[in-house]
Amino acid sequence: MQLVGQPKLQAFIDSLTLDNCPHFIIFKGARACGKTTVTQALAEKLGAMQVEFQPSVEQVRHIISTIYNIKEPCVYWCEDLDKMHINGKNSLLKVTEETPKFAYIVLHTVNTPMATLNSRAQVFEFEPYSFQDYEEYCKLKEIQMPENAEVLMASCNSLAEFEYQIQTGKFQETFELANKVLDYMGEVSTVNAYKIISKLALKKDAEGIDPIFFLTVLLNLYIQRKGQVDFGHIIVKETQEALQQLRQDVLSKTAIMNKWVLKIMKGIDAEC
Repeated sequence: MQLVGQPKLQAFIDSLTLDNCPHFIIFKGARACGKTTVTQALAEKLGAMQVEFQPSVEQVRHIISTIYNIKEPCVYWCEDLDKMHINGKNSLLKVTEETPKFAYIVLHTVNTPMATLNSRAQVFEFEPYSFQDYEEYCKLKEIQMPENAEVLMASCNSLAEFEYQIQTGKFQETFELANKVLDYMGEVSTVNAYKIISKLALKKDAEGIDPIFFLTVLLNLYIQRKGQVDFGHIIVKETQEALQQLRQDVLSKTAIMNKWVLKIMKGIDAEC
């Protein structure tokens, strides 16, 4: 499997054999940056089976109970180390002390893993994708680069996400909504301002624009417009705060976005 971008990871995959592949690997990078694609490329290079497991303690212990009995190469991978309970991490520590011959454990993380896991693994950190990487990907996939591609590139974590946003029309929809916010937020009533969030997918499996992607596009569009936006400093401040809260995934998306609208409108009213 040929990767676009990530030259260090491509060189690592190309060099792999069953004998030299590390038995414990951590891929670190932003969500949707391509960690799963690289894991699949690794398994393909080794000719190994793939077994995905969830970060629950029960799943980790189940994997450990079977890992010593396999007779063929197998890549065991978990895509969310950040959500793994400390007991699950400690269980993994035991198996990584002496990983069985045919077992290769791959963990995905956004944040820096706990020191004991980090020290035992070979850790690879994903690099940001360049403009050239996106251009190469578009040529490979025969995708037409959209207008305002720079905003989309700055708002995506992966080439796959970039393709999805173009092919589904989600980026164009998001871009238009973000433009309206920057153009008219200071002119509309609070009631009409709340209509913005009706276009967002704020509940599980709901249709609409992903709120994190929307706010990210909004900030990058503001940068592209060189800050020439009425009340831009208020919009940016509240957008950065809402983004942080959404990524922490503690409060409900609806509550966060309702608060985002309210604080922007209050800030605008205070300056008028």
